[in-house]
Amino acid sequence: MRGGGHLLLSADAVGGVWQYSTDLIRALQPHGYEVTLAVMGPALSEAQRAEAAAIANCHLVETGLELEWLAAEAAPIVQAEARLAEMAGDLRADAVQLHTPALASAGRYPCPAIALLHSCVATWWEAVRGGPMPEDFNWRTALVAAGLRQASRIVAPSMAFAQAARRHYGVLPMAVHNGRFFPVKPQAMQDHVFTAGRLWDEGKNVRVLDEAAARIAVPFRAAGPLEGPQGGAIGLRSLLPLGPLDSMALARHLASRPVFASAALYEPSALRCWRRRWPVARWCCPTFPLFGSYGMAPPSSSILTTRGASPWR
Repeated sequence: MRGGGHLLLSADAVGGVWQYSTDLIRALQPHGYEVTLAVMGPALSEAQRAEAAAIANCHLVETGLELEWLAAEAAPIVQAEARLAEMAGDLRADAVQLHTPALASAGRYPCPAIALLHSCVATWWEAVRGGPMPEDFNWRTALVAAGLRQASRIVAPSMAFAQAARRHYGVLPMAVHNGRFFPVKPQAMQDHVFTAGRLWDEGKNVRVLDEAAARIAVPFRAAGPLEGPQGGAIGLRSLLPLGPLDSMALARHLASRPVFASAALYEPSALRCWRRRWPVARWCCPTFPLFGSYGMAPPSSSILTTRGASPWR
């Protein structure tokens, strides 16, 4: 796509796809791209609407279309693809970028379609539960498989996750690492531990961190929602919940250079290493390569596991 083009970008507002999408739109602005952001699934918060409105090249459309992992059957997702293809034609978009290959299963788009495999139910089930998938996961997996074959280009956020996709779907996506930049100056290092994400998601394994928080003598803060859109929830006893944070609030917490901890069983996007450096404690999750895929490591970092000894005991 040449400079000055128009991109139709699908997204949802539930997790990291929102941050990925808004960061991408900002990054495209200096290159002259206009982006129509087609949001699907649960409604945006007022803070998210304000964030999108502040991006000059972002044209927000709240579609009301269903998300593949929340829908009860395949038909609404097939209909969502048809609607997005119609939007692409009406906008005369130069390209479409989809946040799931399930939205490319029929190959309807009038322009090149890039499909990102941020995650999928098949690889989530393999990592978190194991064994045969539930029946309602099968149609979701079939849509993703079809989309991976129909899309003009397929992308995964890490090579480890691209390999997982090849095991399940027989195709190898291009690995393009996620990354973020926060315009916040680093502060003096504070003696605390920090985690962030969809805390309610079983794949994040937050209960392990909650148990670890009870065993250390420093504050252990957790950013993110405790309840999911399908009713899933987690209660915390020792972690200090901060609730969902917008990008700038998250940046301010990371600017204090805490030890960032993860016990995730499933993390296809790996750790997004912003242009800040801080110690990291992590679980040994195969799709969580941390520094290996980036060819970098923070100097003098404490790379621990949650099974290891605590430096604060």
